[in-house]
Amino acid sequence: MPAWFVIFYEQYVRQHTQVVDIIHAKEMSEYASENDGHAVSIVEPHLNEENQEVHPVAIGTTTRNSYDPQSALRLTVGVFTATCNTPDHTHNFPAAIQNEGRSSAQQQQALSVPMTLATAHLRVARPTDNIAALLPFYCSGLGFQDLLEFKEHEGFDGIMIGHKGVGYHLEFTTTRGHTAGRAPTQDNLLVFYLPESDEFGAAVARMQERGFDPVVSFNPYWDRCGKTFEDPDGYRIVLANMPSPA
Repeated sequence: MPAWFVIFYEQYVRQHTQVVDIIHAKEMSEYASENDGHAVSIVEPHLNEENQEVHPVAIGTTTRNSYDPQSALRLTVGVFTATCNTPDHTHNFPAAIQNEGRSSAQQQQALSVPMTLATAHLRVARPTDNIAALLPFYCSGLGFQDLLEFKEHEGFDGIMIGHKGVGYHLEFTTTRGHTAGRAPTQDNLLVFYLPESDEFGAAVARMQERGFDPVVSFNPYWDRCGKTFEDPDGYRIVLANMPSPA
């Protein structure tokens, strides 16, 4: 079952209490108005014979269930089935709903689907001699977030940076007694494709405002389609103003 369906149903269930409260308050108010403000008997939420919570709404002397979890589930499964059986619609569900608030690993775990190389979360890890010196470049310049830090983990200190909910993050580690040194070449690159001109321009401007100017790329191809920046360890980032070719 795809991640968007699980998230959709979780959100549906999460929001039902709020919707029921709104309906309950509105109908009670309308009923009170129709009866010149006389008191209305309110039936509290209770458990039915199947041990499911029922939220009744008072309407005159009868009640009706505003929310039935089983009916909601049957309706949602029906929508899911219909969607999956409709050509060319399954993959058009908004990506924001598919991935909202979840990393790829969390989506797979929620669905109990084995993680494969095709869906695995990616960590790009490398050593450095000075983690603190890298943070202005990656966090202030590129806008990455500090996701996790650790110290004295079997002799290693480290930090993971990136953006919550996306399929990758970067990790920098250091260990006492070991020299990592600088990048072995000027062509060790991480490339970020930014095809929208406004987004590309904003990303380049942010880097320059933080004091990081572009450098001449080792491969002239990258100078034609973007801007290259070098971090304090000599590793390079390319902001490419083009769609990914792959």
